[in-house]
Amino acid sequence: MSLPPSSRRQFLQESLSLASLSLVPGALRAQAPAPDIVRRLTALLDERIHARLAGGAEGERRGPPHRALGRWFVALATAYVAPDSVYRLSPELPPELLRTAQRLAALQTADGTFNAGNIESPPDTAFAITDLAQALALLRRAPTSGLGEVLTALQSVLQRSGEGLVVGGVHTPNHRWEICAALTRLHAVLPDARYPRRVEEWLAEGIDIDSEGQYSERSPNYSGEVVNPSLLTVALVGGRPALLDPIRRNLDLTLHQTEPNGEVETVASRRQDQAPSYRRPIWLFYVPFRALAVIDSHPVFAAVTEWIERDFTQEIVDTLPDLLELPGLQAPLPAAGALPASFVRHFPLSHVVRVREQSMTATIFGGTDWHLGFGAMSGLSTNPTFFKFRRGAAILDSIRLAPSFFRMGHFRSEGLTVTGPQAWKLRQEAAAAYHLPLPPGKRKADGDYPLSFDGRFYSKMAFDERPKQWKRLLTEIDVRRVESGFDLEVRCSGQEGVPVTLEVCFRTGGTLTGADNVSRTGLRLLGAGERASYRVGADVITVGPGLIAGEPAIDPGERYAWLQGSLTIEGERVYLTGKSPFTHTLQIR
Repeated sequence: MSLPPSSRRQFLQESLSLASLSLVPGALRAQAPAPDIVRRLTALLDERIHARLAGGAEGERRGPPHRALGRWFVALATAYVAPDSVYRLSPELPPELLRTAQRLAALQTADGTFNAGNIESPPDTAFAITDLAQALALLRRAPTSGLGEVLTALQSVLQRSGEGLVVGGVHTPNHRWEICAALTRLHAVLPDARYPRRVEEWLAEGIDIDSEGQYSERSPNYSGEVVNPSLLTVALVGGRPALLDPIRRNLDLTLHQTEPNGEVETVASRRQDQAPSYRRPIWLFYVPFRALAVIDSHPVFAAVTEWIERDFTQEIVDTLPDLLELPGLQAPLPAAGALPASFVRHFPLSHVVRVREQSMTATIFGGTDWHLGFGAMSGLSTNPTFFKFRRGAAILDSIRLAPSFFRMGHFRSEGLTVTGPQAWKLRQEAAAAYHLPLPPGKRKADGDYPLSFDGRFYSKMAFDERPKQWKRLLTEIDVRRVESGFDLEVRCSGQEGVPVTLEVCFRTGGTLTGADNVSRTGLRLLGAGERASYRVGADVITVGPGLIAGEPAIDPGERYAWLQGSLTIEGERVYLTGKSPFTHTLQIR
């Protein structure tokens, strides 16, 4: 991904950019007054350090011990060199820095890596080493008196971990880029030709980003916390500007998957943030947005940066080391443009549609990995939510459909089809078989048949050799944008008599009225012709008309239930029930 020397020189000459954002080595020296955001973050960091040194701030100790210690070390190092910190060059900090470095050394395994659930884990090590190498770069700008033991202890930790990182492996896509970032930072402070060679090996695999700007894990959690920051580090610290391009593309996608309150849509994720309760905020993307706003003079990225700095200052304190290490990040932002506030965006590769009209937003999703036959497993997209809707502070977190059909689980669409300017179709044909006797030539006298899978479970039945009687259920959902909201037309056909439950779940915190019928198990039902309203302050969402044709039944399916997972959504739930064949249109207003 690196440019040839002539192209790189041209890039550096023509762009404000990489040159002004790159590392500034040497002793700490007088600088221009820090921008307001740096002063505010410094004050907040001082408060955290004061509380921690006084024995509080347990939250700073979250996560694996080496990760928590790494965050603490870089926080101390940042305060020690920050021009406006009350702890700048304070003799109180070097002893604590030394104790922290010694504790980190005691946690290292024989190969220099750390244990974090994963034994002798290069990726988990890289997360801490990225912080610690950055801390060393910052501390080297301060006068060395009083830091001698600290620097020696820290360099020992870094060199030992470097031995593990330069030969170690990974087990998820984003780990590759975190290791690249750690090795890049290591090479900047403790040069070793093996480090950039290893980075080159990982980068030669290609960055796992599609044409829409989505990384392969489709996870805002990992694009925000790992991939974009790691690629930015390799680009700026390692002099590989071509790596800025995937970041640009992902940030553009993120803009159109961000809600007005700053939550980033996660329904399509293949990682843990696909869970409804796992919400990812826009401030995770702060440093890449600020960097690209400056580098590209990008007015919309500047607007996002200003939004984050205004509304999420407390949450971005941990980015202060980046602003100090790469002083160009502190550069004045270009004039801010307008944030996207009215659009319809279709992302065909992940089968997501995002609609926004000021404070009204909707997400339509039909792209789980379930229909590929993989079932439920870490690394797969399985969230059965197919529609989400917001009107201001009123949030409809999920609509799901659950047929009681051979324990095959929720409806999960086999993709998403555009059927009109503002109309989309979701579709799934579920099929289950009754297996007939084996043909004579396939029978075994001892009854010992191969263990095989019939789509729901495994058994020693040689399923693939048997003739079958198929039962099929076709579910189609037409989603149409209308003037004041959306219509969802649900049709179930094929097998007759299949109970179907439609679950509508609002986020906790508002007032739900209507849906006064109660099932035998205490669930709220929306009766025929009835409508329910959900209010948060002045914002209201209404759904209806209802339908009751039996008791609601939500069965996640045999493949999911066996894993003892949970798909339950926290919130105020309302249910509609039907029986195939049926057609029902649910209006969301």
